[in-house]
Amino acid sequence: MIETLDDVNAVYREIEETARSIAGINWLRCGMELKATYKNRLIIRTRTKCVKWVRAAIASLRNAAITLRVTGSMRKAEALALSLRPLYIDKMNGDPRPF
Repeated sequence: MIETLDDVNAVYREIEETARSIAGINWLRCGMELKATYKNRLIIRTRTKCVKWVRAAIASLRNAAITLRVTGSMRKAEALALSLRPLYIDKMNGDPRPF
């Protein structure tokens, strides 16, 4: 679970490195940018053609993820991230956690 800023940076780096290794030379025109974090959710900006590699990286790391395409402002992306229901709820703490 993402609890501190170090955890966020570690998860983000791991996703980026895995996506880069999956895409290979095709990653040259791609890039990722961590826009924000909300609870245990990361908002990552990437080019449309690179989304498939980022999704594959997240799946290969066995993290639960929902990926969405948001057009418009950052406020819209933030609102959408906060409106999503958690994938898994820890019954003891009530905290959303990836499986």
